[in-house]
Amino acid sequence: MNPTLLLALNFPPFGGGIARMMGEIAFRYPERVLLVSTGTWPGSEACDPRFRQTIDRVAVTAKRLRTLNGLVRWTRRAGALARGTSPGFAWCDEVKPAGYAAAWLRARGGPPFGVIAHGADFLLLDAKIRRS
Repeated sequence: MNPTLLLALNFPPFGGGIARMMGEIAFRYPERVLLVSTGTWPGSEACDPRFRQTIDRVAVTAKRLRTLNGLVRWTRRAGALARGTSPGFAWCDEVKPAGYAAAWLRARGGPPFGVIAHGADFLLLDAKIRRS
């Protein structure tokens, strides 16, 4: 069975509801079936061992994953992870930046993906629609 890839901007020990939800998903997934790709955060070394999944942290702080440089580095790292493990599907914790990384991977032969959209995503999209 191919693993599932989770591209998560928000992941423990980062605080907030989305990070808690992504942590719960990773915690409850069957052992070693989910690969989590995320940024670094203070305290992540102490937090990661509680998960039974592979947590791959790109050497960019989670706050910087939204920048062009951070997104490029994260996408390259996630691409290498995908090539090495051949995930059957990728989940994204938000439209941006995780959805952008997943779309880039898919365009280059990576797995199909789904985006877990949250209230803030819909508000941002609504604002963009109103401006266009």
